[in-house]
Amino acid sequence: MFKELALWKSENLSLSNGAYGLGIVGGGVALARRKQMNGDEKADLPPLAERRSAAARKKVLFGGIAVHPLGGHAANCQVREISDKGARIAISRAKVIPERLHLIIVRDQHAYEARIVWRKGDEAGLSFSKVIDLRAPSNPAFRHLAQICAQQKTDHLIWR
Repeated sequence: MFKELALWKSENLSLSNGAYGLGIVGGGVALARRKQMNGDEKADLPPLAERRSAAARKKVLFGGIAVHPLGGHAANCQVREISDKGARIAISRAKVIPERLHLIIVRDQHAYEARIVWRKGDEAGLSFSKVIDLRAPSNPAFRHLAQICAQQKTDHLIWR
């Protein structure tokens, strides 16, 4: 029987009590039951494994600023992936950020109205709902974002 199984290498078997995977491990044959994950186990997956984003994100390393929607608080962050629909950012887990926020990308002079979709450790996934051009904000309510962006650009120029 083992010779027959070895010829199959990696096949899927469906037995009456569950689905099994069959493979060759170190010259021997291994038969393992495929486990269905419940919600708690899925929560333990890393952010990339649980991503449901349909839009392909581009890997980047941009400086960003997470701003409270009312403008009271801001925290620096790193933008690690971005698409038209959202982004993955790195921000200290010690920073408390609201579920809804504005993400400013200083390099592009754009702000995004965003919502936190997931947060795990020092990373968070954001979903964008609106893009704001900070070079000439049309809505006076967004002028504070343009000021934060301009101040950050000035700080970087002085710091370097």
